[in-house]
Amino acid sequence: MLDWLFMQWNWVYLPIIFLSYIVFGFSGFGTTLIAAPWLSLYMPLNQIIPMIVILDAIASIKNWYQLQSSVEYHQVRQLFPFMSLGAGLGIYLLATRPPMLLLLFMAIFCIGYSLYQLFKKPISHPSSRAYLHIPVGLFGGLFGALFGSGGFLYALYLQQKLPNKLQIQSTQSVLISLSTSLRLILCLLMGLYSLPLLGLVILLIPSMLCGVYIGKKIMAKMSLSRFNQFIYILVLCSGISLLIRYLAVG
Repeated sequence: MLDWLFMQWNWVYLPIIFLSYIVFGFSGFGTTLIAAPWLSLYMPLNQIIPMIVILDAIASIKNWYQLQSSVEYHQVRQLFPFMSLGAGLGIYLLATRPPMLLLLFMAIFCIGYSLYQLFKKPISHPSSRAYLHIPVGLFGGLFGALFGSGGFLYALYLQQKLPNKLQIQSTQSVLISLSTSLRLILCLLMGLYSLPLLGLVILLIPSMLCGVYIGKKIMAKMSLSRFNQFIYILVLCSGISLLIRYLAVG
């Protein structure tokens, strides 16, 4: 185990995880899209995703515990069944079909929707559209299972439903906790964890916790409008990153 850690360890992991979890502490999502491209320069993807799943689970459960009084559980109850169904569908597609077309669709959606939200006139009240939780839950679970990055959909949905950034972040933490727990179980069933990889996770936990702490401090000082604008910019960058990944592979 120690030999593997010495062979795999690179000090660049610390700033990558630290910066990724500043974004997570601020927005509640985005670690895979930010960390995976950089970590993939030093380690294989089949180790990166399971590693980030554990770190995301720890960070989101910690946020859930600290912000539980602000959680809107009604939104969680609406989204979770469809999120689970989408995750199951994602695992099936991952095992039977090439997911690249879905990756392109996700990239186009991220870019188009974020640009629309950044340049449209602001809305002063939450959206009341019924049944929006169904596609959000389905596609959030689907994209999370396929690409490890479905949290942006929950963030976009909650921004339309909740008027307070603390409610948005705390409810997002619950959804990410449930999502990562499902993915963690799937990773365990698929045998993707080893003792050396778990040792690497332990070494990275302090960087993750520091990043989350700073991200939450930044979030606390921002207005709701600036918070929303940052989320849309992050989603735009995520979409561009996904499009580049699609073009590179396809």
